[in-house]
Amino acid sequence: MAFIVHKLGLKRTIIIGAIVVFLSAFLIGVLGPILGMVFIAVALGFYIAGHAFGPGPNYLTLASMAYPTYIRGRANGYAYMTRSIGAFFGYFAMPMLKPILGLSNTLLVISIFSIVVIISTLLVPYEPLRIDVESYYIEKLKGEVRS
Repeated sequence: MAFIVHKLGLKRTIIIGAIVVFLSAFLIGVLGPILGMVFIAVALGFYIAGHAFGPGPNYLTLASMAYPTYIRGRANGYAYMTRSIGAFFGYFAMPMLKPILGLSNTLLVISIFSIVVIISTLLVPYEPLRIDVESYYIEKLKGEVRS
């Protein structure tokens, strides 16, 4: 995994994984009732693999590496907060929504969270593995870097 992250970058692996998660949850929600259990099992495998490839291991790493030392603690706090909110929805709210919405619609709601991950990843203006983050922000504070 480290080789892939080094080759593609943190942002790209998170986005690729989130796209796989989105497509898997969305397709299970839309086509699962029509295509049956074999399709759901395969799509669920892609769902788990997408998490393991992208957002799972790399989202908190991105928060640690994308910001300079003086705000890194806040960035990590924000990342852990979003992870906790996601865990709340995953473990508490979604099982409560399933009887109301049904499994297919609940999975469609879950797929929306992958879009949030993609958007929040795209808000980081650079790939932290490719630049010196400390120098970038020092230059930006001096007004020498235009983003």
